Amino acid sequence: MNELIKLNFLDIERLKKSVVWEPHKKNNRKGAEASKLYSIKDKVIALVKFHPGSNAIKHIHNNFEAIYVIDGGYSDEYGTYKQGDLLIYPDQSSHSWSSENGALLYVVWGGNTTIEN
Repeated sequence: MNELIKLNFLDIERLKKSVVWEPHKKNNRKGAEASKLYSIKDKVIALVKFHPGSNAIKHIHNNFEAIYVIDGGYSDEYGTYKQGDLLIYPDQSSHSWSSENGALLYVVWGGNTTIEN
């Protein structure tokens, strides 16, 4: 990926249509799709789409995860997040999540996630 990527977060409908979506099912996520925009080593920049009713079981981040809510919202053990919110989950943090009405997210993460026992 050696080309410039330009996206406009204010044109949400065009943004949703301008990328290729793939199922995002790792660690039993349900109802989520992702579009990987850029990656280098174990760092990834992606758009993630939560469909209404989507969820993920509790998992541990083996590095950081930063999420900007472009549209819609989701909830986890720490709160409910809506359009415009920025969340930063530190290394070794854990959470589950659910999205009642769906969401569009800009996500940057490093490392993998594992299921919390």
